[in-house]
Amino acid sequence: MSQTIVPHTLPLKNVHVPARDRTATRAPGRPVNLRLKDNILAAIARVLVEEGYQGLTISRVAKAAGVSTATVYRRWPTKQAMFFDAMRLWRDDLTPQIDTGSFAGDVDELIAARIRFLARSLIAG
Repeated sequence: MSQTIVPHTLPLKNVHVPARDRTATRAPGRPVNLRLKDNILAAIARVLVEEGYQGLTISRVAKAAGVSTATVYRRWPTKQAMFFDAMRLWRDDLTPQIDTGSFAGDVDELIAARIRFLARSLIAG
């Protein structure tokens, strides 16, 4: 059975943070707000949808998340690091699930899905 899912928008949902990560300990000082990363990731998605990759900046993401640029830089040293970390987290949502029953068929469907994805606007439905 061939099933092709072609995502056309970035996920704007909260990213799951495993419970073990929420209980991380650190040296004395201000406690780390581990849920803040979810907020920032949602802001990355909003900026990408509204402005595209060229418009994605640490400053815009910080403003959209309601945090300082230092807060974003504390998690990602560069725009590229921030973008690729978000893409890794969203990989399953952005990758079509294809199973045609053959490797060649899967590759053909994957290429066709990528072409359809790239031909669509991120905002269009």
